[in-house]
Amino acid sequence: MQKLNSLQGLRFLGFLFIFLNHAGWLLWSNKYFDYGARGVEIFFVLSGYLIAYNYRNAEFDYDLRSSFLYMLSKAKKFYFLHLLTFLIILFHMERHGFNYPSGLSGFIRDVFLNIMLLKSWYDPAKFTFNGVTWFLSCILFIYLCVPFIIHFFRCKKWGGTAVFSFLILLLLKMAFDTFGYKMGMNPWPGVFGWYCNPAYRLFDFLLGYTGFLVLEKTDLKVSSWKISVIQCVTLVFYFAACHLFDKQWVPAPFILLTLVLIFAFTLPGGIFNAIFGNRVLTHLGNISFELYIVHQVNINLMNHTLLKWTGNNHLLVFFMLLVISWLMAEFFSLNPIKRFVTKSIYKSKIFI
Repeated sequence: MQKLNSLQGLRFLGFLFIFLNHAGWLLWSNKYFDYGARGVEIFFVLSGYLIAYNYRNAEFDYDLRSSFLYMLSKAKKFYFLHLLTFLIILFHMERHGFNYPSGLSGFIRDVFLNIMLLKSWYDPAKFTFNGVTWFLSCILFIYLCVPFIIHFFRCKKWGGTAVFSFLILLLLKMAFDTFGYKMGMNPWPGVFGWYCNPAYRLFDFLLGYTGFLVLEKTDLKVSSWKISVIQCVTLVFYFAACHLFDKQWVPAPFILLTLVLIFAFTLPGGIFNAIFGNRVLTHLGNISFELYIVHQVNINLMNHTLLKWTGNNHLLVFFMLLVISWLMAEFFSLNPIKRFVTKSIYKSKIFI
C-alpha cells in the first residue's frame, strides 16, 4: 500500500477539529459534534498506522534502555516548545495574581508533572497550564512502548492473526469504554481518568498499528473516479456518523470509523490526492504537532485583546488566532531553529 501525502492532509484535518473545539465558540454556540475527541483520535490512530507502515520490518532493540532512548529522541523534538508554552502560561498567571485552585502544594505538584511530561497520569493535573499538552504525556508513553510493539508484531507470522489481534483490541477498548463512559466505573477516582490516560490511549495507537497490518495488502482495482466516489462517500459518512451518534456511541466505534477514513485517504488515484495531498496541506500536516502545542496558549491569552481590537468581530478573531498559530508553528518548525534547540538541549544535558 502506497503511503500518500494525503495522510498529512488528514493529520491537519485532525488539528482543525481540535482548533474548532477550542475556538469554535467564536463562530457558534452549539457544536456539530465533539471535534476535540475526534481530532485526537485521528492523531493517535494515524500515528500507529504510520509507525506500522514505516517500521514494521525494522530492526529495533527492544530492551528498556533502548526504548527509553527512543522515547527521549522523540521528546527532544517537542520538549522545548512544550516548556516555552508552559513558562508563558506560568508568567501570565503570575502577572494576574497567583491564585492556584488547589493551593501551593497542588501548584508544586502540577508544575513537576508538567515539566516531566507526566500530567496525564494524574487526572486532576491533566488540563493544567497549557491544557492540550496532556497529549504529549500520552504520546511519550507510546514512544516508550514502540520498540516493544514493533518487535512483538515483527516476530509473528501474520495473516488471520492480524485480524484476530485487531478484533481483540477493539473488543477490549469497547469493554473499557462501556465501563468507563457508560457505567461510570473508575478504579481510582480522583487519580485515574479515561480520556487522557496514556495506558488507555495506547489502545488507539495499537488499533491504528494492527489496522495497517489488516489492510496493507488490500488492493482495490477500480478506476480513479470510483476511488474518488469511495473517498467522498467515506468522508461524508464519517461526518454524518460523528454528528448522529456523538452522544450515543462510546469512543471505540469512532476509532473504527477513523481507521476506515485513513484507509480511504491512502487509496491511490482518487480526488483526495489532489485535495489533501497538495504541497500546502502536506506541509501543514508536517507542522501539525507545533500547531497543536501553541494554539491553545494563543486562544487563551489573545482572544480578549483581539476581540477588543476588531470590535468584537468573532469570525475575524477566529481566523487571526489560526493564522497566528500557523506563523508560530512555522517559526518553530524551521530547521535552523530545530538545530539550535537540539544543540542547546544536548549542551544543557536535558534528558541525558
